[in-house]
Amino acid sequence: MNYDSVGHPHLLPGGKFGNCLECFRSTGEKDTGNGAVVKNHPALSPPGAFTLELWIKPKSDLAECDTAFLLDKKYLHYPRETPTANRDYCLYLRRTGPEKFRLIAYLGFGNDSA
Repeated sequence: MNYDSVGHPHLLPGGKFGNCLECFRSTGEKDTGNGAVVKNHPALSPPGAFTLELWIKPKSDLAECDTAFLLDKKYLHYPRETPTANRDYCLYLRRTGPEKFRLIAYLGFGNDSA
């Protein structure tokens, strides 16, 4: 897969099925992305049901995060009344308590998101 990096991620050996992508949390006053960016393609937004699968191994600095995006094709991770806000999908972790996170999936349906 061809991708561009954002932030300072590294490809490392030792992933579940070969290499893995190590990412770091954003720092500073302005959040910046950190990960891999792939070119948009219609196959990344299937018209029917689909499955997203990923393996993660959180580092200790996840404990300092309130939100950690795992996959984001939606860009806006909440419903909004603009044409581009309610399409595609994202997966992220949201803090629910000390050392507790909930996996959130948002799906855009064109006129609304859920």
